[in-house]
Amino acid sequence: MSAKFLRAYRRLAFAGIAVACLPIVTTGCGNVYMSEESKSKIRSIEINPNVTIPDRPDVDGPVDALSNFLLGFLTGGSSLPPQIGYEFGVYMDAHDIKVDQIVLRQFRRHLNEQGHFELREGGDATLELIVLNYGFKMPMFDITKNMRNPSLNIRATLRSKDSTVLWSNFDFVMQGSELTHAYRIQALLADPRLVERSLEEASCVIAYLILSDLHPVRPSSHGSTGEPPGGPICDPVYPQEQTFRGVVQNVRV
Repeated sequence: MSAKFLRAYRRLAFAGIAVACLPIVTTGCGNVYMSEESKSKIRSIEINPNVTIPDRPDVDGPVDALSNFLLGFLTGGSSLPPQIGYEFGVYMDAHDIKVDQIVLRQFRRHLNEQGHFELREGGDATLELIVLNYGFKMPMFDITKNMRNPSLNIRATLRSKDSTVLWSNFDFVMQGSELTHAYRIQALLADPRLVERSLEEASCVIAYLILSDLHPVRPSSHGSTGEPPGGPICDPVYPQEQTFRGVVQNVRV
């Protein structure tokens, strides 16, 4: 499976994709691609342990599902859920749920699993991670409005020892994604472990998508170029895993 196909499949599954760059206006939406010269020189990477995160999450709170269902049935519209990002952030802090550490673990895991670069302190280059936004958002067209998908947007930048940007990429999951599970907001508010697991799932998928663009393509012993590794191994991963894998298998040569 190519990383380009996986990314295209994921983004086509999202409604409202045009708004993807809105929360990252200050950092830009462009990517920086690694040169062939840099690819040949970089053998090891260290990850900066200081992952930048927003002050609080972006979370759509609970609403009266019955009232919204009736309003949607009668008028075709419904009230928007309240924003409870501050309260949810306090809840996460109280249960020691740290988004920066979740993201750091998943990126370390995927770098180790891919094996294209040695992960160590004092590496040839340093990977910097910024969480541009995160939270739990209402899936579009959900008239009950109480299911929530994890929402996560991450930018990764690889710098040389003299701080030159060698490579940069961003990716995201958002409401409506078929690559993550949705949970009732009441369940998330009642079970901090569910919050942590959901954010781990989203971070796992993004780490795969971003890092699959980073590793160099090296020729095999018979002269052909290697393909990126298979899809992410996340637990849990896809709500419709068999369907997704079937689509991927059908497009592979």
